[in-house]
Amino acid sequence: MKDPKNKNQITRRQVLYLGGAGVVGTLVGCSNTTGSTTDAAVDGGGSDGSPPADGGTLADRDPSLDAAMDAAPDAGPDAAPDATVEPELAPPLFFIHASDVHIGSGGFALAALPFFLDEALPYFDVLAVLVTGDLVEVGNNLDAWEIYRTTLDDRGLSADTFIENPGNHDSLLDGPLQNYLTNTLAGRNGHGTYGLYHIGTGSDLIRIVALNTVSDGNPFRDSTGYLTESHVDQLLAEIAADPRIPRETVILGHHPIDTANGLQLFGTDAHLERLIADTGAVTYLYGHVHIALDYWFNNTLMSQASTLGNPSSGTLTTHAAFSVLALDDGPVTKNVPLLGDSSSLSIAWPVVMITRPANPTLGLNNPLVTNLPRATPGQILRAGVFSPSAPSQVTFSLDQGTPQPMTLVGNYYEAEFTTPDAGTCEIEVYAATSDGTASDTITINLA
Repeated sequence: MKDPKNKNQITRRQVLYLGGAGVVGTLVGCSNTTGSTTDAAVDGGGSDGSPPADGGTLADRDPSLDAAMDAAPDAGPDAAPDATVEPELAPPLFFIHASDVHIGSGGFALAALPFFLDEALPYFDVLAVLVTGDLVEVGNNLDAWEIYRTTLDDRGLSADTFIENPGNHDSLLDGPLQNYLTNTLAGRNGHGTYGLYHIGTGSDLIRIVALNTVSDGNPFRDSTGYLTESHVDQLLAEIAADPRIPRETVILGHHPIDTANGLQLFGTDAHLERLIADTGAVTYLYGHVHIALDYWFNNTLMSQASTLGNPSSGTLTTHAAFSVLALDDGPVTKNVPLLGDSSSLSIAWPVVMITRPANPTLGLNNPLVTNLPRATPGQILRAGVFSPSAPSQVTFSLDQGTPQPMTLVGNYYEAEFTTPDAGTCEIEVYAATSDGTASDTITINLA
């Protein structure tokens, strides 16, 4: 097994630093168009005399970029899935969701971003990092944007696996988001202020829909959130024109959908509802409020990340954090707090999250859960375990019984178990590493 602390070794997790070229199964590419030219106020072009930044198509871009992204094409959109893998047992896929970096808000943000990139991200074997806005404190602060841009560039991050969308602070005080377009990976690599990305290959293809929920050009609407109908029309047209059928669709925004501090205030939540319904999105990831929160909007998980760089002491925004998103038996998230202060940040390792079976209490009441049968063998248990050092032990127990071993399969752990003859069953997954010990526990319902 490779030593995760040896950063000279090239592992799958390092694709985020290497940019994805030549790494099989990690990156398929972005959409055929990178944004809309029909809605200049949303796209950040035109209203200040500058050209729209989102008007290009894939054909207009450097061919070498697309060659790197499509290094290992699958057999085509109509290819049958691998017959050896049952569709409902496709492997879990992991992502990092971070939000509200707020460079320029103070010393904590200046320390948190490099800590996140250097001391956290390398130990999560994920397909992509999804960053949902408020990258800087004030959008016309060029010094803050310079810090943000160079911090990412110094680490060789790729615009196709480090996916950004804007927040309301990024639009201050220039609603068209010109500084966002000039300094973000998305803006500098043809993705504009919103668009489509495709991560993975074949039956593991994930579509990422990145929204611009801020740049209406009106400071009040930017702050509360605003999503135009033409913005959604453009994205749905691009999706309809793309023959690929993703395993799941994930939508990124910055604002909540259904609160007075979000899209509901100006009625544009209806546009996001239409996008969710038409794409069958499994989750909507956002930030803005600086509190980690999961709840359900029909069958879509609304997952709000805490702030990465601007915690407030003495308020409900108790700590800085990011989230791990897993797509397995439905979506599941794990909040990962940053511990300490700007002079000494850390994470409580290892991070353990059960991805299958689904947790009935995720978001209070998980509508995607199906009760497992009682007294039945062959049930599948999966968990992600992330740590700088390889686990020396990963076990599971049922109803606090005898620990049983789990097997490493790719980048997750798996075991089979027999459900008890009871109405419920508590499942605990425990991991021990040289960095610490941790566990995750869920209680499932049996029928």
